[in-house]
Amino acid sequence: MLSTNDDDDLKGDKLLLQVSGDKKSLNKIVDINFEFEEMLKYSKRDIVGMSANILMVMPIAECHDAWMISYYSTLNEKYLNKTCEIEVKDKSGYFVTFEGLCKIIPKLDNGI
Repeated sequence: MLSTNDDDDLKGDKLLLQVSGDKKSLNKIVDINFEFEEMLKYSKRDIVGMSANILMVMPIAECHDAWMISYYSTLNEKYLNKTCEIEVKDKSGYFVTFEGLCKIIPKLDNGI
């Protein structure tokens, strides 16, 4: 999840990007909110089903799937529940920096 603030993570004018943690669709974008569409100029139709790696700088994109797999095998929360600066590529290809927070949102019908 990307958020512009870590208070009330899922409320307010925050960017929200949800990706799948299911093995069959690992790291595929499953939802974005209106703020995400407005700030980064993607529509849900454009981006849902794509790999979240298209939004990341190359060194992060190259490792992201492995980090997700590592989390599921170790449950080490090294990258979770911490606020940090995240660079995200908008639809034009420009990188925008946000304060972000990555967290697990359980979704029992699709795994985590």
